[in-house]
Amino acid sequence: MNNFVLVCRSGENFGQDKNLSSNTKTLFFNKHSLSVSYDTHVQTIENTSYWLFFSGQILFPNNLISQLGQTYNPNNQAENILSLYQTMQEKAYAQLKGAWSIIIVDKKRGLLSAAGDQFGHHQLYYFADKHTFAIASTPQAIYQKVIESQNLDILAIQDYLCWGNSSQNQHFYADIEMLTPSSFLTYNINSHTFVSDKYYILSFKACTAAYNEYEEPYFADNLRLHIIDSIKAAFADKEKAAIGLSGGLDSSAIACVAHRFCPDTQLTAFTMFNEEDGGETMWAEKIIQQTNIQWVKIPCNIEYIKQNIQKTIAAQVIPLLSLSTVAQYQVIECAYQAGFTEITDGQGADELFGGYAMFFLPFLRFLRSQWLIKDYLQELFHLYNANITGWTLRRICTT
Repeated sequence: MNNFVLVCRSGENFGQDKNLSSNTKTLFFNKHSLSVSYDTHVQTIENTSYWLFFSGQILFPNNLISQLGQTYNPNNQAENILSLYQTMQEKAYAQLKGAWSIIIVDKKRGLLSAAGDQFGHHQLYYFADKHTFAIASTPQAIYQKVIESQNLDILAIQDYLCWGNSSQNQHFYADIEMLTPSSFLTYNINSHTFVSDKYYILSFKACTAAYNEYEEPYFADNLRLHIIDSIKAAFADKEKAAIGLSGGLDSSAIACVAHRFCPDTQLTAFTMFNEEDGGETMWAEKIIQQTNIQWVKIPCNIEYIKQNIQKTIAAQVIPLLSLSTVAQYQVIECAYQAGFTEITDGQGADELFGGYAMFFLPFLRFLRSQWLIKDYLQELFHLYNANITGWTLRRICTT
């Protein structure tokens, strides 16, 4: 959710919030006060029964259309969400696809309900004690607003400094929790109690057979169709769109699919290049040559990093682990300066389809434990094409 924080206290009016955003409102009932601060990108609905805050985008609205029928409004997603919530309560969240976060204050029931999307594109964070409950789009927002939440997690700081790992919550605040993806939270304003539960659970099927090479084309074709449909939905009905093109597998796939299946959308690709050696720019250039997409090249040098690293850290919800984040921040900033309010980027295709060296050893151990010797030798042969050392290969072969 774009800059947003809601704080509930018992018997207290703490006035206007001057730190976070341009819109601040306060609601009073039953000796409780709710103070809400949010920016202009958050959609709101307020009536005598509900107070709704919505940020993000609902994709594939077939479930909404089937549930709401003629009352479905294609021009107002917040209105559709509230209508669905009035009918289904927290079960409504499972009907929503896309990247979104939602907070609903049910005035009649004295409840606050909140949820983020299934895959964590829009995160929510919360803090709770006997007298105060706060929920926000970033842990920093709660930390600034609620004094009681300002305790640091020393172990998380030590892990980050020593190992580059910042704990499961991905921040340094001891008493602020992250609402996990596919979960909702219901807070009783009168009793200051809350419960959290899953509204969606990915069905798990235990593997009943070894890998079947004859079924691989079927799964590959279906996966390709799902990727194409997702990209087409992201660019549907847009006159222009920005793509963060690094030259890697994921962003290159986005650029090529969008060029082929969205011919009416004017595409602009933004690429960061290293002034020292060019980085992966040559791969991005090959995509541009094939698609003729408008291309904006952004230089990255040590002076820019020195000038903007603090600004980048301030914009991140999680701690900064790599300077590549600074480069990505500059790509997003340049796209915004060019008039784009959103940019599509790829992340994770290399890990999902290629894997890291750390996964090779347990995978090969599994093949040997199942006496899949042919597959084991075949995979072992392919490792010579992987970016790993000879010592790692010897370790894999001997353990």
